[in-house]
Amino acid sequence: MKNLIIILIFIHVLFLFPFLKPGIPLSHDGDGHIARIGAYYKAFQDGQMPPRWAGDLNFRFGTPVFIFNYQLPYYAATMFHLIGLNLEDSFKLVLGVSFVLCGVGFFLWLSQLVRKEAAFFGAMLFGLAPYHFLNVFVRGAFGETVGLAIVPFIFWQIEKIRNKNKILDVFIAGIMYGLLILAHNGTALMFSPVILLYCLFRMKNKYNLMSFFVFFLIGIFVSSYFWLPAIVESRYVNSTSAFGDMYRQHFPPFLYLIYSMWGFGPDVNAQNGLSPQIGIILFIFIIIAIIHFFRDRERFVGFWLLIFFAAIFFTTSLSDVFWSKIVPLRFLEFPWRFTALSSLSGAVVGSYVMSKTKNKKIIYYLSILLLIAGFFYTKTDVQNKRDDKYYYSFLGSTVYRRATTTIWTGGDPFSVPENKISVISGSGQLNNLKIKSNRHSFSIDAETNVRVLDNTFYFPGWKAEIDGKKVPVEFQDMNHRGLITFSVPKGVHSIEVIFKESAIRLFADMVSLFSIIAIFLFFVFRFCFSFVRKR
Repeated sequence: MKNLIIILIFIHVLFLFPFLKPGIPLSHDGDGHIARIGAYYKAFQDGQMPPRWAGDLNFRFGTPVFIFNYQLPYYAATMFHLIGLNLEDSFKLVLGVSFVLCGVGFFLWLSQLVRKEAAFFGAMLFGLAPYHFLNVFVRGAFGETVGLAIVPFIFWQIEKIRNKNKILDVFIAGIMYGLLILAHNGTALMFSPVILLYCLFRMKNKYNLMSFFVFFLIGIFVSSYFWLPAIVESRYVNSTSAFGDMYRQHFPPFLYLIYSMWGFGPDVNAQNGLSPQIGIILFIFIIIAIIHFFRDRERFVGFWLLIFFAAIFFTTSLSDVFWSKIVPLRFLEFPWRFTALSSLSGAVVGSYVMSKTKNKKIIYYLSILLLIAGFFYTKTDVQNKRDDKYYYSFLGSTVYRRATTTIWTGGDPFSVPENKISVISGSGQLNNLKIKSNRHSFSIDAETNVRVLDNTFYFPGWKAEIDGKKVPVEFQDMNHRGLITFSVPKGVHSIEVIFKESAIRLFADMVSLFSIIAIFLFFVFRFCFSFVRKR
């Protein structure tokens, strides 16, 4: 089994050869994600724990992007950047490791259900699915790639809980589920119902049910510092109106799911647009599996065929009525994202089909065919190499269609403010200005009562203090919509404008912190107990 895992790792690494070139392939979101890594790193250095506010993005007006967008991929890349890798290499390393882990996790899961050779083939079928290449080399889908790497490990843990029902596996499954939520909003939203259904489908007894319930709770509690503020504070940004009925532009024709030309554009229906294909090979296995199902009535295959066709349904315009009525679906933005689910479910079915094959040579020949087919998806667009300075000075918001623009502004800015802090009424002199992502400090010698403007978009958590005492903040001045303004009395004063956790964020932080401490203590006590028993 170890040898097969090593071979899987080697095969997946082979397909990452475009990352050996300097820079990154030109992709839809790559530049924006790397700029966010830089912003996350700065916030981390400035003492934001966890990072919430990207102070230099959005033309230096700042954005609450890390309150609403997943954090795990940026945290991982920040750790690599801390040890000396540049921002582009940190981005590529996280993407590359995630790409490899997709196949490894799938193999560990399916090897508990089918014989090793069939699980190996299924791991290649999933790990080398066209959608993974689309995410890595065309879209630069940072969080989604990380999320899809975690999903098979959760299913693996579910099988371990089902078979052994050990408390250790319950905690590991809970941590994995929490990491999925932190890895990518959309992937967690898409796969959570499937994970729940799979738990119910595989449940053997009431003890399994209790264990599954506990691991869901662990994941929810551990990740609450992210999802709870994101839900509660979404009313302060344009997240709902940002997407609207955009999904209707991204329903691909059914035939595109079987095969479509490999393009690099963002519009699935345009010439040279991205390809949402699942692949001809996988569809052949689906047809064979349907024949097997009607012959053998295998419940496991029936379950995953049902998931597969549900995913196909939500990918196409047949599901328009559901997209229009179910608001959370619209946060997925693109219906073709369900290709991730159909790729996984199809690979599970493919593993089952191969498990019925007695001739191992067929598995080897088909594996070689997958290898050859995979290299057609490693095409990249123009390769760009930029130094860290470029990304640290990035001016965009990195957010699609103003999804994290605060509701009090007149819209996103288009230029950097001339001064970060300025006096907009009265007479006074600013001195000793120091700017961090979450703290702006300066002194003022005010000859009269003055009004100060901080060219930062207001969001709950921003506070102003004069000589250590909190003062009211205004953010609805018609001349400076959504920006922080406050009054300062005549005299010499020390001023700080600080971004702190709001009440809901602080509560969520405490829930996550206590959950993590409880898990840590569990592992410590378990280790000590095991050590004492051995002695």
